[in-house]
Amino acid sequence: MLRSSDGEYFRVPVREAMGSETLAETITTRMDEGDYVDGCVIPLASVDSSTLARVIEYLKMMYDAHCGRATSEATAQRWGRLFIEETDTILDLLSAADYLRIPYLLNLTSKNAARKLSGKSADEHIDSVKSSRRYPDWMTKWIHLNQGCQRKLQYK
Repeated sequence: MLRSSDGEYFRVPVREAMGSETLAETITTRMDEGDYVDGCVIPLASVDSSTLARVIEYLKMMYDAHCGRATSEATAQRWGRLFIEETDTILDLLSAADYLRIPYLLNLTSKNAARKLSGKSADEHIDSVKSSRRYPDWMTKWIHLNQGCQRKLQYK
C-alpha cells in the first residue's frame, strides 16, 4: 500500500509496483528483512494523491503490456504518449517519475516538458509554472539551465 504526501492511501499489486525502481528496492529490502507483509504502507513524501493516481494508472498499463495481457507493447507505447499529452500536470509527473525512478515515464515526461519549454523564455515558463503549482527551486534552476542550453544549441 502506498501513501501519498497528502495522506491518501493506494492499494497497488506488488507486480505493478515493481515497475518503479524505488518501490521495487523498498519492497525487496523489506522482504529480505522479513519486514514486508501484505498491506504494509510505503510513504511517498514527494508525490501527491492526484499525481500518484496517474502514476499507478501508468504502471498498470505498462505491466499489462509487458505481460502480454490485453495490450500489445506498441499499443501501450502509443497509450503512454497520449497519457502524457493529455495531462496539464506534466511537471508533477516528471518529478514523480524521477523520484520513483520509472525510466520510460521519466523519458516521456522529459521530452514533453522540453517541447513545452521550446519557444518560451525561461521567465515566461517560470511564471506559468509558479502560477499553477508550487515547485521547488531545483525546478526553476532546471528551466533556466534548459533555456541556456537551447541558446547554445541555436548558435552552433
